[in-house]
Amino acid sequence: RGNSTKPDAWPNSSASGISSSAPMYLYDAVGILTERRYPDREEVDTGQLAASAAIRETGDSGVLRCILRCPLIHGDDPMATVLTSPATETAPQRLVLDDVTWDQYVTISDALTPQRGLRLTFDGTRLEFKTLSYRHENLKTVLGYLIATLAFLDIDLQSGGSMTFRREDALRGFEPDQCYWFQHAREMVGVAQWDPAVHPPPDLAVETDVASSSLNRREIYAGLSIPELWRCDGKTLQASELSDAGQYKLINHSLAFPFLQVAELQRFLHADSPEAETQTIRRFRDWMREQGFRP
Repeated sequence: RGNSTKPDAWPNSSASGISSSAPMYLYDAVGILTERRYPDREEVDTGQLAASAAIRETGDSGVLRCILRCPLIHGDDPMATVLTSPATETAPQRLVLDDVTWDQYVTISDALTPQRGLRLTFDGTRLEFKTLSYRHENLKTVLGYLIATLAFLDIDLQSGGSMTFRREDALRGFEPDQCYWFQHAREMVGVAQWDPAVHPPPDLAVETDVASSSLNRREIYAGLSIPELWRCDGKTLQASELSDAGQYKLINHSLAFPFLQVAELQRFLHADSPEAETQTIRRFRDWMREQGFRP
C-alpha cells in the first residue's frame, strides 16, 4: 500500500448494514490493486485520496459505491467494477473487480485475512468482495450448531469454519460459510495450515445463500473436489453430491450423515424464526431423540 494516505476518521455506516470498519478493508484492497497497476505513487495517492474524499462525502449511502468513485478503477479502466444495490438486512453489498491476477488476489486476501465481515471469492479472473448480513451469519451459525450436534452421534468431526481455500493450479480461491472433515477428520487433527498438495479437501461445505454471489461458487467448490455441498437460503436446505463429471447433483440423504434426510433440518432453519438459538438447539435435540438418533 506504499505511502497511501487514509482519512483520519471513517463514517458510521451502520444505516446501510455495514460495520463501520468495512470501508477500511475495501479501501486497503483498492490501494493494493491501484498500486500494482500504477507504479507512480503520486498518481496512486491521488486516486486513493479521491476514494477517501468520496467516502467522507457520502457517509452511509454505501461504502462500495464510494469506492467506485476512485478514478483509477472507474470509467474506462480495464479493471471494471460491478455493484449491486446498497446493503439491506437480507442483501449485503457486493463489489466485483475484473482482470485480477492470481498474485493480486493472494496479496489482497493476505491483507484482509485478519478482518471479519467481508468474504472474498476468486474465479481465476474476477474477484468479488461481499459484506455479510446478520441474517446470513445467524443462519450459518445455527446450521453449524445442528451439524455439530449430529456429530455427537459418535462421528469424528474436524471443522474448518470459514477458512480461506486457495489452489493456484486451479486459479480458485474462496471462503466457505462452514466446512467439515468427517471421513478424513483424523488426517486434519493437529494441522496448522491446510495445504492442497498434502491435505484432503473438506468432506462437506455449507453455503448460506441468503444473497447469491455474482460468481459461480458451485463451480469453485467443484474445482476443489469437495464431495458434498449444502445450500441454505432460510427457506430451503438442499444437499448435493459432486459427480464424476465434476457437477453437483441433488441428493436426499447426506454423505456425511447417511441416516439423515437433509431437508428434515429445514424446520430448524427459518430465517424469521421467533425463538432464540438455544431454544432451536433444544428443539433439535428433542427431535433427534424422537427419530431414534442416539450415540
